[in-house]
Amino acid sequence: SKNALSFDYAKTSTLWGISSGKIFVKRASGSGKFTPKEILDYAKPGDMLVRNGHVAIYYGEVKGKPIKIHASTDDSNNCSKSPEDAVKGNKDRQVGFDVISSSEFGLILRPAKAISKLNK
Repeated sequence: SKNALSFDYAKTSTLWGISSGKIFVKRASGSGKFTPKEILDYAKPGDMLVRNGHVAIYYGEVKGKPIKIHASTDDSNNCSKSPEDAVKGNKDRQVGFDVISSSEFGLILRPAKAISKLNK
């Protein structure tokens, strides 16, 4: 449908760079993945963080660390019940909060911008 978003659309789009008017942010050069510091600099709470095979929601910053909400991709307990527990490293569940500690996400999708763009 004309009003549907897909990751193929995001991968082939020409909207590059950081701007409040963009639907998403994608690295134009380098490794193609955002560092944890770049997530802190560019992502807003509620943004979707996307990598091949995984999607998380950016929660925000807690004690200087970027926090995501996600589900484990396997059956191990690598999530925490709260953002504060994630910072402490207390992991006891498969769905919850975790610190973004490596360059794992290559796309930051801002759903509110995408929806408002589609509704015009």
